[in-house]
Amino acid sequence: IRAAKDDLRDAMGRGNGRVDAASLRLDAGSAMGMQIRAHQAVLRLAGVHRRLEVARARLMESTRARRAIEVLRERRLEEWRAEEKRIESAQLDEAGTMLAARGAPGGADAARRGAGIAEGNA
Repeated sequence: IRAAKDDLRDAMGRGNGRVDAASLRLDAGSAMGMQIRAHQAVLRLAGVHRRLEVARARLMESTRARRAIEVLRERRLEEWRAEEKRIESAQLDEAGTMLAARGAPGGADAARRGAGIAEGNA
């Protein structure tokens, strides 16, 4: 805007010192049009900024919700693993008890070998 105003002043200062009213009116209208366009651009930017802030807030809320779901999923996975380990241990204990009741040597260790389960695979 300032550059356009400076250009208009330069254009009016040239010549023989006379100012043409028609060109002055056109220049003023041009300057006013530029100011209106600049004001409209400012209003559009303000709207964009508001939408950006709303989108940012939604993103933060979605991120929190996703993290909460991830934490719940991790907890459930750990609970499932613990339950699977408990069930496996109970089954091994039962197999060992059954072997011991039959008089098999080795008890639970024999049950593990008989079931094909190695110590480190539990």
